[in-house]
Amino acid sequence: MEVRSVEFLPDDLEDNVLYVSFDYTTAVHLCMCGCKNQVVTPLDSNGWELKFKGSVTLYPSIGNWNFKCRSHYWIRNGKVIDCDSGKQFDSDKKEIQHSPESESWYISLLNKIKEFLSRKS
Repeated sequence: MEVRSVEFLPDDLEDNVLYVSFDYTTAVHLCMCGCKNQVVTPLDSNGWELKFKGSVTLYPSIGNWNFKCRSHYWIRNGKVIDCDSGKQFDSDKKEIQHSPESESWYISLLNKIKEFLSRKS
C-alpha cells in the first residue's frame, strides 16, 4: 500500500493508496473490498494510530459496518489482512501465501476464536 502525504484530499482517490493529512490528522483510502467507498480514519487519541517503519500500519482494524460490503480488515506493514478469513492480500488484492508459522499472533488468535465459536454453535 502506498502512502501519500496531502494537505487536502484529491477529487479522485486511487486504489491501494492511503492519503494522510497531517494538518488535519486524518487518513483516507478507498475501501479494500473494491466497493470504492471512501474510508476516513481520524488520527488522534480517540481514533486510529498510524505507524510508518518502511511500510504503513494503521491501528486498530478498519470495520466498515455502515457500508453495504461490511468489510473488516487490518492494514499491517503495507498489507491488507481480511479479518473474516485471516488471509493477507498485497496491493493488487492477490492473496499472499504464507505458512502457519509466519502468521502473526492476531491471525492465529482470530482463527482459534472462530474455531471455538463454531464448536459452540
